[in-house]
Amino acid sequence: MKQAIVFTLFVSILFSFNPTLAIAKPPVSSNSTGEQWQPVIKGTLAAVDVEQRLYEKEGTGCFFIRVRLINLSKKPIGIDLSNSAEVIYLNQWGVHEDNHGGVFNGLHSMYKPLDSQQKERLIADYRAKKLTMAGPGQTIDYYVVFNASGRSDVEKNHGNYLYLNLDGRVLVTDGSRAEALDCGWERQASDGCEDLFIPFPVSWSTIPANSRVIQQRGCFHK
Repeated sequence: MKQAIVFTLFVSILFSFNPTLAIAKPPVSSNSTGEQWQPVIKGTLAAVDVEQRLYEKEGTGCFFIRVRLINLSKKPIGIDLSNSAEVIYLNQWGVHEDNHGGVFNGLHSMYKPLDSQQKERLIADYRAKKLTMAGPGQTIDYYVVFNASGRSDVEKNHGNYLYLNLDGRVLVTDGSRAEALDCGWERQASDGCEDLFIPFPVSWSTIPANSRVIQQRGCFHK
């Protein structure tokens, strides 16, 4: 399906005059390893969290974010990660003094609901074992690049929070139901997809070997 792109330059005005859009972010959770995760989207079959940490990869000057998909159902789910354009990714970043009310000026995706043919194709791929599988309660992680900035770009900025605006979507099925978890414009405007606010100083790590890395269009930052 072709996705429509809308120009959202007016979003900063929207936030300025509508304080109801500046909603406090959901609490960040910590696990036994000390990792900090922020909930982003919660669907029926799965949820999406993003770690409050940035990553580097040897051989590239760009930075990455780590996205986690969580199976919320009682059945194994299949996640379609075959198309690098159909994942949750970092759309834009900036620096903020507060951990709410993020604004951005730029392009953002808009998605239509999955139609019957798309759902049938996703379920067929599940049955043909073409999807990335996760059992009940299990998680799937991937690292996705922001292809226009590197660590030096982030660290030369000063402020209280690094603001990360997300975009994209991921398709999920349990073999009978199918859903799209998306951060398109309509979800952003309704607060259905949470942005990230990472406190400065930002924590950095190197992507472990054999991790699932999504490059999308590559890295254009040197």
